[in-house]
Amino acid sequence: MNMQDRFGMNMKIGHHTGLLLAALILLAYPTLSVSGATPLELDTTISNAVDSCFAFATGAKAVAPGGIVGVALDGEFVFQRVYGMSDVDAALPNSTTAPFYLASCSKQFTAMCVLLCQEKGLLSTNDELRLHIPELDPVFDGIKVQHMLNMISAIYDAGTGDQKSTADDMLAALLAEGKWGIASNQLPIGSTMVYCNMNYVLLGLIVKRVSGKTLRQFAHEEIFARLGMTNSDIRDSFFIVVTNQPNGYDDSLALWSTTISNSPATGSTGVSATLADLLRWHENFYSNRLGSSNQTLITNFETPGRYTSGPNIGNPVFNAGLGLPSYACGIMPDNYGGNARVWHTGRWMGFKTATCRYPNLHLSVFVLLNRDDQFPDFQTVANAFLNNVRFANNPPPATARAGTPYHFKYLASGAPRPVFTLQSGTLPNGLVLNGDGTLAGTPTTEGDFSGVVIATSGLKTRTQPFAIHVDPNPVIEAYQHGVFVIFEY
Repeated sequence: MNMQDRFGMNMKIGHHTGLLLAALILLAYPTLSVSGATPLELDTTISNAVDSCFAFATGAKAVAPGGIVGVALDGEFVFQRVYGMSDVDAALPNSTTAPFYLASCSKQFTAMCVLLCQEKGLLSTNDELRLHIPELDPVFDGIKVQHMLNMISAIYDAGTGDQKSTADDMLAALLAEGKWGIASNQLPIGSTMVYCNMNYVLLGLIVKRVSGKTLRQFAHEEIFARLGMTNSDIRDSFFIVVTNQPNGYDDSLALWSTTISNSPATGSTGVSATLADLLRWHENFYSNRLGSSNQTLITNFETPGRYTSGPNIGNPVFNAGLGLPSYACGIMPDNYGGNARVWHTGRWMGFKTATCRYPNLHLSVFVLLNRDDQFPDFQTVANAFLNNVRFANNPPPATARAGTPYHFKYLASGAPRPVFTLQSGTLPNGLVLNGDGTLAGTPTTEGDFSGVVIATSGLKTRTQPFAIHVDPNPVIEAYQHGVFVIFEY
């Protein structure tokens, strides 16, 4: 687009007549920035560490089902890799752009739907279960929505192991249990944490009853559409087919037998999503755009539940025997190696999944498998990035323009979060390197500048050289030569 097209004006070139202001609004140079995952994907230490978790689907075994890995820093993917086959018979490899079935990692979406219903005034997490599902036996009296969110309801896990059952079928199985639908060894209600899929099946049904929309419809309107998760879905019918989803392979792996690929269960499971959509979901926890966009929604979502009765009343819920350090709303917040961590795993229909976020490091890790005989070793993957300081993007753009804003954001792995400083050399006048890695400002002097930036994480360091050439500003140069631009309206 030329000047005439851009401004809808006639242009003349002339000598100095005192109208310099018109010239100074010209030539808005685009902000310079780059991002890329290549450096960490090529780093031998990190790459080998991640690959070590996938020996079952690499080398000669790459023809078997495997999975995908995605790692993001500051909202950008810095590592993505595929392993093994999406479809063994068709010899189709897995893909980082394919939607994977999330199994129990779906629970966090159900929980968010519940909290969004609360924000709309449709329910309260303090509501009793039988207020919304009154057909349950009176033995369920005293169970609240919050108890179910935090896995301390004492509800018996009836009927959730059948891949052909819908949420309504599972409710029917629980109704058939009558008074036996409560596990007596978990009483009193609110005193014992036991992981139970039925909690989230019922929560999904409550969302449907109070909103008048299926869980699938509600999640699409209130979560997926708002966050741009265009490749996410909740399967609640045998007739729903998720395009490009890998086959799930069950534990009869000698025959590579494929499980049912369209189980209609929802609430406790059912969500399919791509890595890109999962990252959009994770990023929303830093700046909420759901509901009223209030960050209180996120705080409520991430706060671990507390026992409401029994010897541990008032303390955060946990079940050490099951390896459950806490339970909030479909997620387990805890601490790993001094770093806050929010995670969950899942297993269903031949898929094993794990999503993990380190809020203080702004680090997300996703490990999604399409076979259920392996554990999605998300922590080993995460450790490769926590324990090694590596620059996650290439050096900043090598050219700039005097008088024009310049912006670049350094990314680096490592825990604690790396701090960036100039180790040697010189930055262009007007540019400042902040400790968080932001290199920004307006260069004021043309020329060549170079040096070395160091990322420091505890006792660990890493360096990266840079070189920036600053071009002259054509407006200023034209003025210095007595030539400038005049516009006629």
